[in-house]
Amino acid sequence: MLRKIKHFVTFGLMAAVCSPTYGLTSSGPLVITGSNKTISAKRISSSSGHCMEIRGARNIVIEGSVIGACKGNGIYIVNSHNIEIRRNFIEDVQSGVYAVNSTRINVHHNRFLNMKGPFPRGQYVQFNNVDGGGNRINYNEGESRLGESYPEDLVNLYRSKGAASDPIQIIGNRFKGGGPSKSGGGIMSGDNDGGNVVVRDNILVDPGQYGIAIAGGDDITIENNRVYGRQQSFTNVGIYVWRQKNTDSCRGHRVADNQVRYYNKNGQLNSAWNAGNCGSVSGWNTNDWHADLGAWVYEGLGVDTLLDASPGQDSDSGSDNDSGNNNDTDDTDEQPTASIRQLQLVDTSTGSVLGSLTDNSRWVTEAKPLAVVAITSDFNGYVHLNLQGPRSHYQTERFVPYTLFGDSAGQFTGFSFPAGNYRLSVTLKNAAGATLGDSKSVSFQITDSADEQTVFRHMELVDAATNRYVGIVRDGDSLSISGRQVTIKAINEQPVDEVRFQLKGPVSYSRTERVAPYALFGDSSGDFNGRELASGNYQLTVSAIKNGQVLEDMQIQFRVN
Repeated sequence: MLRKIKHFVTFGLMAAVCSPTYGLTSSGPLVITGSNKTISAKRISSSSGHCMEIRGARNIVIEGSVIGACKGNGIYIVNSHNIEIRRNFIEDVQSGVYAVNSTRINVHHNRFLNMKGPFPRGQYVQFNNVDGGGNRINYNEGESRLGESYPEDLVNLYRSKGAASDPIQIIGNRFKGGGPSKSGGGIMSGDNDGGNVVVRDNILVDPGQYGIAIAGGDDITIENNRVYGRQQSFTNVGIYVWRQKNTDSCRGHRVADNQVRYYNKNGQLNSAWNAGNCGSVSGWNTNDWHADLGAWVYEGLGVDTLLDASPGQDSDSGSDNDSGNNNDTDDTDEQPTASIRQLQLVDTSTGSVLGSLTDNSRWVTEAKPLAVVAITSDFNGYVHLNLQGPRSHYQTERFVPYTLFGDSAGQFTGFSFPAGNYRLSVTLKNAAGATLGDSKSVSFQITDSADEQTVFRHMELVDAATNRYVGIVRDGDSLSISGRQVTIKAINEQPVDEVRFQLKGPVSYSRTERVAPYALFGDSSGDFNGRELASGNYQLTVSAIKNGQVLEDMQIQFRVN
């Protein structure tokens, strides 16, 4: 058996943008009307209402902005058409994106943190009477932390129906956290009718009372999702199909190839329920309702939520008058020339792709022969792969497929990986040896035991000026945090006596923490101390100590721009 311990969905990064950057607003929402506008790189909060309102508008793009905290919703869309919301960070709002009586709404590659509600708000994204083709909720990330948020449904489709030839898409999202609402949960479709919906390739961990639901409507497909829920006071069921009251119909649904492990409030496994009042549900027997899942399928928000803009600049609130033609209709991430798009881990005994080899991932193996394949953009040159760890290997590849141990006529050569910590570096070069495009380096772990636990879950970057979580600091990250007072907090899975930090680089610092939260520069009752980290390369070593013994050393290297 071999399985990945953490996520394998790849998300677009929030790129730095060249548009003017605006500071925090506090006197009211940014109101957008008219057509053909792109709103970029804003920092918006509002103590009186929504952060952004899009009213009666067409062809609007909201991108690369930090939105929140707000008394109302992050982005409120009403009576509008062709609105694209991409690569924003939305936090501490009633709902993230709330679209009403609108068409062609595309919400993708955004990051959400701590929706506040209260009911009926509390969604990362809700569509209310959003119909027709071109409606998307794809490749978003979200976290809701108990005690810091009060979400309802993380995604809700209320009286919303896609086109038969172009259904509403809810694809490739990663969400963690829900509750304590006893009615809210993960992804709700067919709420008070609707239909023509596809819910596919999503990861949900502890999303609330339920994981994914069909509550009515027609022609809804739920397939290839991974849903995990631990026992909590409000948990009930993983996936359900149930025609609730006030619905006109419920038929033509498909629930197939999902992996689910969900425990109700009594600790009983309750992964699925079909009420039997929606007719035949195809694919039901293809699901794994006892899947080998855990909280490890979700890793967490990364640090690229933070804009490169310096904080504290002021901007006007009220109506926005930015204008310009929006000709960008491609919702894919631009790839630079000579880029590494993905590193795939392959079981060469079966030829199956096990998932993307991502930084800080952990895998369980029974000595299966493995290979790593580098997926790149088209380029003319060489791929250099350097594996270091209990098994080390260096490989130069000239032709596709670019594999760690080579291939024979497309048949990958594989070797077993002894348990331990590994680092794989991949570089693209031309014939003269000059580096082309980007390079990629990932650290990962191979373990013999599915039950093995590490002490540290991850390291989190915190804005010390606001005490706000920014994201996970991963090995090899490049952080755009110039001018900001920050700290790094260790999140541990097991109790420890103390945590020791040692930072080396342009700013060097050592500290021992004996009381949680364990933070690099310390805290005063949760009010974090911070420092500005000068530009350059850093190495942070964090050690967990119990009974005078070192249980684990975690080391990450990062760069401050």
